[in-house]
Amino acid sequence: MHVSQYGFKSAGETPQSDSIGLITSPAAGAEVTWQGDDVAWAAWIAECTVPWTMGAPRVILNGRIFGAPATTLAAARDALKRRVAEDPPYHATVRLANGELVVDTSAGRHVRPLLVAARYPPPPGAGLHALIQQGYAEYVDAAAYTFIAMDGGGVTPEHTHVEFDTLLLKSHSEGRVPMLMHNPSARVSLQSVVATQAVGFSSLAPCWETGAHRLDYHQTAICTTRMERLAMPKPSRHEWASMLRRRRIGGRSAEVPADLLKHVCSLPSAGSNAIVAVLALPEPQEDSMVLAEQYVQFGAMRSTKDVVLSETVERPGVFGPAAAGTPQAAKLDDDGIVPVGAVIQPGDVVMCMRSGEASVPVKYRWKEPGRVKTAMLTTDARGNPRARVRVRCQRVPQVGDKFASRHAQKGVVSCIYPREKLPFTSQGITPDIVINPHAFPSRMTIAHLVETLCSKLHCLPQTAVPGYRAYDYVVDGSGRVDHAAVAAAMRATGMLPSGNETMYDGVTGELLATTVFIGPCFYQRLNHMVVDKEHVRAMGPVSNLTWQPLCGRAVDGGLRVGEMEGLAIAGSGASNMLRGRLCLDSDAAETAFCAECGIEAYRKQGEFVCANKDCDGGEFNEVTIPHAFRLLIAELRGANMQYLHLPRMLHH
Repeated sequence: MHVSQYGFKSAGETPQSDSIGLITSPAAGAEVTWQGDDVAWAAWIAECTVPWTMGAPRVILNGRIFGAPATTLAAARDALKRRVAEDPPYHATVRLANGELVVDTSAGRHVRPLLVAARYPPPPGAGLHALIQQGYAEYVDAAAYTFIAMDGGGVTPEHTHVEFDTLLLKSHSEGRVPMLMHNPSARVSLQSVVATQAVGFSSLAPCWETGAHRLDYHQTAICTTRMERLAMPKPSRHEWASMLRRRRIGGRSAEVPADLLKHVCSLPSAGSNAIVAVLALPEPQEDSMVLAEQYVQFGAMRSTKDVVLSETVERPGVFGPAAAGTPQAAKLDDDGIVPVGAVIQPGDVVMCMRSGEASVPVKYRWKEPGRVKTAMLTTDARGNPRARVRVRCQRVPQVGDKFASRHAQKGVVSCIYPREKLPFTSQGITPDIVINPHAFPSRMTIAHLVETLCSKLHCLPQTAVPGYRAYDYVVDGSGRVDHAAVAAAMRATGMLPSGNETMYDGVTGELLATTVFIGPCFYQRLNHMVVDKEHVRAMGPVSNLTWQPLCGRAVDGGLRVGEMEGLAIAGSGASNMLRGRLCLDSDAAETAFCAECGIEAYRKQGEFVCANKDCDGGEFNEVTIPHAFRLLIAELRGANMQYLHLPRMLHH
């Protein structure tokens, strides 16, 4: 990332693909400017300028020369900076550049607020706009010359500005990774992408959002981050809110203004807390994960997906009941729409459009059953009748679904175990999720382990560790944790500092040969679900042109055997299987070629006739070939090239 974009864009949230560095996300403290009041700024500049003459310094507003400063550049700059507080939302920037005074009020620029080093420290308790009006803070853009101190303890006369908080340098997703300084940067970038795939909150208003997907039961993470706590809309509900909003910087108490994060999502991370054990089970677990059956049955990680069906009929057509005696007539109301609360299966009719005596049913083509949540009959902009039906589908975690922690520890569910078969601790606690120990050495997500330790301490009785909270050991805004303090707290509770516990086999009841790392951790359910991806078919639609199965899951298409699959099958010696996949089970066509001239014959009154009028041959070779090859022969014939099938010449 270029140094001029530091603080305006997140250095960690970018795709790990060909688009790396090209697609970026704004930092939490960055904003996009609005268009300022150019008329007012022109009047303000006229008060402190005189007509410009050759060789005099210039005052420029949005690229236009407005004159020369009446006194000095510094005096004109200070006078115009005081005017910024009179132009909400205070996005105008005033700076000296190459002996010129530049004022920029254009829209679409990235700006971010900084404290003015000359007036540091600011008064406590003031909001961002109040600090700007009093001259303690200002917005700067990428073109400004700044020498920024990270905190108030390191301010020198050379510094021009001071950061409000290093938290504002992170993006919204990056700031919700707990203890991120203990993770490699690649995992932080990956988690920023994974967070966008998590099933979370959605609007509960009666909107017709297509594909809305949300968790049914949310939980707040035991270990929350400072960005989540600062962005909460009502921090006064929490007894520790006043302590969280302050931290020690350079021996002084610095406060993050509440309105500084007004554009950051105030909702917590979407997911659920689970007891996670790092253990290799006897079954082939590989890089997947195992869920406890009771954990799923108790409603954890269940989600709801809304499917919206909308149809418009041209007037004079209307929505009406289906014809009497048809299977659709019993399922639809008198207005031709399925009633609210009805359970529908794939292929059921949800509405019926009528035009005269003809009726056109509209079927529910989703792959999973659902229940009708809302049905609405309205009109479009031209007055044509429009019907909308919202179907709610319940999704229970199953084998093949994908989950991840907040450290990009992704895994696909390979098995759902009965709790009786899972190992248990001496206190009778069984894990909700079991992950493989080999997930950590290569990914090096130490923060995952640290989060589990801090969450484990937080769940213990507070009498064992008086006044403990999971964030007590976060020594600064970067997310570093004091490991010695955590280990001491674990020892005070009578537990191993490593977080391991003695466990017993759930089947035999015998003591496991080694201790197991177990504790609570926050997990997310990702949008990659087996219901949306599973696809299999025996019979289905084919193309009218090539006779081959259609492509794509949405149209119930076939599974393609590509070039690499064909080579693998041929290399295994299964040539008969290859012929079946590529010909017999795909687009097999029976035809015949003349044994004398080799031209393809055609049927006439049930008998083969040679297409070559000059050929007197009466013998034909009947073959089974792909219809796509017959299509190629026809296209070659159109280009004045003839395919000849003469096996006797090849034999000789």
